[in-house]
Amino acid sequence: MRILMPLVCAVGLMACATAAAEPEAETVTLETIATMEARAQMPRGAEALQAYDRYYAPQRIEDRNVVRGVFLLRSSFGDIDRAGMTAVPDRPNVYRGAVEDIPVVADGGCAVVTMYFDIESNHFLQLEADPRDHLTAPSLCNGEA
Repeated sequence: MRILMPLVCAVGLMACATAAAEPEAETVTLETIATMEARAQMPRGAEALQAYDRYYAPQRIEDRNVVRGVFLLRSSFGDIDRAGMTAVPDRPNVYRGAVEDIPVVADGGCAVVTMYFDIESNHFLQLEADPRDHLTAPSLCNGEA
């Protein structure tokens, strides 16, 4: 039993160290989330940013490392299963995780807003808001995509 105790303690310490050493490439940093939220421009027809539960996940698009932001209107989707998403400390209604864990919902309006942030350039990607008029925007309502 005396030999087993140090082994149990060592395994527990390794597990704690692994959990605390979260790889930056596998998650969205708190700094990136703060930057995105400070600069976010909600599309016409959308509610204010604070009316949404906000989900952030790293994603690779072509040769870019980006952060995908998906905002779900709390009054419509506040009870949705957040699956593998983790609440961000000190940021109410903000979650981060893997892109495949972002809740998926069908909506034809602005209850769902999507944006992509290029980490290297520190700017939002311009999304095609209206291909007929060649208009782009930093975020889109789900119904416009």
